[in-house]
Amino acid sequence: MLISMSGLGECPKLLASYLDNRAMFVDNTGTSSECAEITRGVPQGSVIAPLLFSLYYSDVVTHFAEQDTILYADDTAVVCSTPNLALTMSSLQNSAQVVDMYLIENDATQCFEDALYAIWCIV
Repeated sequence: MLISMSGLGECPKLLASYLDNRAMFVDNTGTSSECAEITRGVPQGSVIAPLLFSLYYSDVVTHFAEQDTILYADDTAVVCSTPNLALTMSSLQNSAQVVDMYLIENDATQCFEDALYAIWCIV
């Protein structure tokens, strides 16, 4: 994401300073783990996290030629209309594969380990 924002002056530097040099540890009833570097994601609960996710993920819509996509926060809806149910199911299966490939290409599969796919059909 920061690479794609390189033409925006100081903005990428500000974001990098927000995302770099972060660490975490776990404390369980007074026993603490070692500190571990955080190299992915944004701080949970931060006000800017939804915006950063939207900026990072918004180009996924360019990968869909035949379907409409709707993005809201971390939800993605792929909408298609075909003459029959078999074509609709095939189109939506292809869309799921497109999303999977996008996540792999962008090293983002860990962000979506708990993702759910739901197919709704109106006949």
